[in-house]
Amino acid sequence: DRSGITAIYSAFERAVVEQGFEGDTDTLSAIKLEAKNLTESTIEQYKQYYQDTYEEYIAAALRANGYDGFKDLNLYFTNSLKLQSMIKTYLLANLDTYYPAFEKAASPRIVRYVVIAMDDVAKPTEEETKRLKEAQEAWAKGTYTFEAFAKEFSEDSAATTGGYLGYFDINSSSANGGNYDKDFSAATLKLKDGETSGWVKSSFGWHLITVETDLDSLKEEDDFFTALAGHDTEKTHVRSNVVWAAAEKLGVDFHGDAKLEADLKEFMYLDEAE
Repeated sequence: DRSGITAIYSAFERAVVEQGFEGDTDTLSAIKLEAKNLTESTIEQYKQYYQDTYEEYIAAALRANGYDGFKDLNLYFTNSLKLQSMIKTYLLANLDTYYPAFEKAASPRIVRYVVIAMDDVAKPTEEETKRLKEAQEAWAKGTYTFEAFAKEFSEDSAATTGGYLGYFDINSSSANGGNYDKDFSAATLKLKDGETSGWVKSSFGWHLITVETDLDSLKEEDDFFTALAGHDTEKTHVRSNVVWAAAEKLGVDFHGDAKLEADLKEFMYLDEAE
């Protein structure tokens, strides 16, 4: 029964995470704060959609994930964040195993950009054309760092952070189901470490783009670890490996129930490694 083993696994994973998390005090404090913020924002979102019945919908979602009900919302987020931290720790220790194939397939990078915004890039207004020309002439002088240029000339909220966009890979492009303009994405993915593009046209205006692709920079980004853990899961099963390793470290005892142990390992795809 698939639903039965799913419920058993949910309870198993929850118990392992709650007992097996080994993060330090600072990490745990950060997790508790983020869980609190996620709890509050989730309640507000559900209130907007479901008004007086919001608790019922949250409770149903939590029960589907092996929790008792609404009162466990904060615990659900706490455990989810603990598991993310455990996965990150595992990946850091096993980058040689997982990163080469991911790098080849996904072209991960950290991105900064400049945008000179236009309502209709095919028909720019006189003012938009003027702003673009001023920015192009200023950049051509070669006197700005990228971050300084973004702060002065870029025309969206990222300007305040020097054009920082963050983690980006092949799946970020709208051509592959992501959120970013395909022309912007194509130009971004062509760049090598430390390179800056020429002026790139997208549906939002004109851009300069620069990237970092070195592993040290990538490791600073939590989204990198999320993408790495989610890559080719039919083969890697990172989450399952993390949970099972933690269970073994805890000395989980199935009390002679070999079938339950075998069913769990099959559900977690761990039997394939044997």
